[in-house]
Amino acid sequence: MTQLAVTNSTCLDDKKARRIARQIGLQVIGTVGVLLRAKREGVIAAIQPILAALQEAGFRMSDGLYAETLRLAGEDPSHGTLSAG
Repeated sequence: MTQLAVTNSTCLDDKKARRIARQIGLQVIGTVGVLLRAKREGVIAAIQPILAALQEAGFRMSDGLYAETLRLAGEDPSHGTLSAG
């Protein structure tokens, strides 16, 4: 079983909480960062279905962040599939 190593990080999505955590010297990673790391490390095959499920559950993210996340993951935001390059 593949495990995702997230060490010395604090997972926060709230903007104010992230700012305060950084001020006290914590390394911050959000949900999108965890998903990108999981994809990069082979823990998950695709981010798009997870993002879609999160949005259906009320997770808010801008269209720009959604598209950039898929681009960084090597997934095609217009088709919801992996891009060719």
